[in-house]
Amino acid sequence: MLHEVETILEGLTLRIRGDDRIPKAKTLRFSQLSDHVPTYLANLGGMLIAIEDTGGQPSSLLTDGADIQRLVAERHGAQRARLGWSEDAVRQEYRLLAEELRRVIRRHARAVSQTAVDEGLTILMRAVEQGEESSIRGLQRTRLAENDEAARMAPNSSIAALDASVSPRG
Repeated sequence: MLHEVETILEGLTLRIRGDDRIPKAKTLRFSQLSDHVPTYLANLGGMLIAIEDTGGQPSSLLTDGADIQRLVAERHGAQRARLGWSEDAVRQEYRLLAEELRRVIRRHARAVSQTAVDEGLTILMRAVEQGEESSIRGLQRTRLAENDEAARMAPNSSIAALDASVSPRG
């Protein structure tokens, strides 16, 4: 999977741009669309390697990897919020990511048993689901912070406007 990050990223960004459920994506630059995805994909690939190396047993590598995935996904959601994306658009982005991952892995898994491919995909899809939820939390937190900031600024601007309207002009 690590060798296919660019392929996954290209396929994903093309699909996002062409998806009517993600209307804000059509005008974004490639760098804005790809954003945290390469980091996230590299970390997912590292997680699969760590799982294989440890025989699926818990390890600090897996714990650290999960923490990194969560942080990257939350930041991704925050970035999507700043770009005006909806929760539905972020969820659709993750559905497309899951489809691209399945497509690439199945295409390159000819020398691996079907059972191993299915197990790997199950692990990946669970990680993608967790990433989606972390992104949604990041999006929601950013929106709340923006709303709080707007609410804090609104009374001040109302007071300033009131002051300006009642101030004597000299």
